[in-house]
Amino acid sequence: MIKKKPMQKTEKKREKGNFKLCVYCGEKISSNASYCSKCGKLQTTRRVEKTREGTYEPEDVLKEFKNLKTLNDNGIIDNIRYNAIIRDALLVDEAKTYWYVSPDTSRWYQKIDGVWSRGTPRGRLRITSRNEIIG
Repeated sequence: MIKKKPMQKTEKKREKGNFKLCVYCGEKISSNASYCSKCGKLQTTRRVEKTREGTYEPEDVLKEFKNLKTLNDNGIIDNIRYNAIIRDALLVDEAKTYWYVSPDTSRWYQKIDGVWSRGTPRGRLRITSRNEIIG
């Protein structure tokens, strides 16, 4: 019969907490860790600050998309996942203009009179569904 080595106190404590995966190597780390315990890299995934009933500043949204593009360029997330995230992230402003960020260029596009064109959003945005504009 093989005896398992008892876990040390620090390992027991680690097993009870909340965890996330390192965005670079996939190691299981503490949910509040700033650096990965395996590869040592800073956990750079920023959460877009959500305020005022689920609205976002355009600059924060663009930073998050650029961060996702960097993760994609470095092979951390694959092209299918990257494009799905961006494709599903349709936003609308207070004037009911729809916006999205191009997965290829990280530039803003707006829908005016049924046509998508480059633009720059003004004011706060909220995430909406593509079903809202299809049809």
